[in-house]
Amino acid sequence: MNSQEVAKVLQSTDVKDLFAKNFGGNVEVQPRSYPIVADHVPTTFKITLKMQELEYQMIEEQNGLPRDSIVNARWIKPPSRQTSTQITASLALHLNSAEATNQVIQSGLLIANKSVPARKLLFKPVTS
Repeated sequence: MNSQEVAKVLQSTDVKDLFAKNFGGNVEVQPRSYPIVADHVPTTFKITLKMQELEYQMIEEQNGLPRDSIVNARWIKPPSRQTSTQITASLALHLNSAEATNQVIQSGLLIANKSVPARKLLFKPVTS
């Protein structure tokens, strides 16, 4: 088996459950995700827990991404800390495939009827 075949086998639900069970406790196997940042997203775009899946589907459909490509999305600066006059903000998204991530970085995204650029999310190391 090559590494891609092994990765697909390890990502199957049955194998993940068995793997987590053998470790005991509260172990959960998380799938790999690819973080990106979409800049200048209109703050009128709302991410609510109740409508989260529908909002992700809407972004995926408008941008030609495979269904369930978006794993997670959050504002870099929480809405509670944004000013009342702020009209755009940066949105961090996690996608489940390198292909979808590369597509978004190359083409940008259409969110809330606005075309926005996207880039790889770089994590800064914590220094003391």
